[in-house]
Amino acid sequence: MKVLFLNGALRRKGTTEEAIDICVNHIKSKYPYADIQVVYLCEEEIVNCTSCYKCDEDGKCCIEDSVFGIVQKMLEANVIIYAFPVNAFGLSSIMQRFLERAGVGYLRFKRPLRNKLSGAIITGRRYSHEIAWAQISLNIMLNEMILVGSGFCPFIKNDGKALGSKIIDEEGLNSLIAMIDRIMNFQGVGV
Repeated sequence: MKVLFLNGALRRKGTTEEAIDICVNHIKSKYPYADIQVVYLCEEEIVNCTSCYKCDEDGKCCIEDSVFGIVQKMLEANVIIYAFPVNAFGLSSIMQRFLERAGVGYLRFKRPLRNKLSGAIITGRRYSHEIAWAQISLNIMLNEMILVGSGFCPFIKNDGKALGSKIIDEEGLNSLIAMIDRIMNFQGVGV
């Protein structure tokens, strides 16, 4: 089983990365057969869509950057987990830019992610986790993926400023681990 985390934080070593690390360590300890990969969007080149619609002609985006390679990893994965902080009351800018480019340039009309399992991890201070959840959920639904939850949305609340600070949101962490376990055991996929 291939699990792909897309880290949409604008920097490394923050709460979003720590939440992903908790998931990765949990998967490695409980589901050792899993093949896990993390893509840090902040380390990739993701150019804005120019709305040229050349992708309508040959089925792929003409912009040469990292998006094609990331989409290939998504196509190879069984599970895609989107992780990002709340920025400006919604998705982080890099996650939004990636979703736009991948969606228009590679996923539109074809829906090659149909029936892949997905989840979301949303980190942030005190506000708009639900709005960011709605944004990513709508994108997941648009791509006809299966969104797995844990009864609660995996929101990780933090101070939003302290780089590398320890996550103390126990309820958020419990929801996160429950989501991972449901994904890994979905319809007998896991052990």
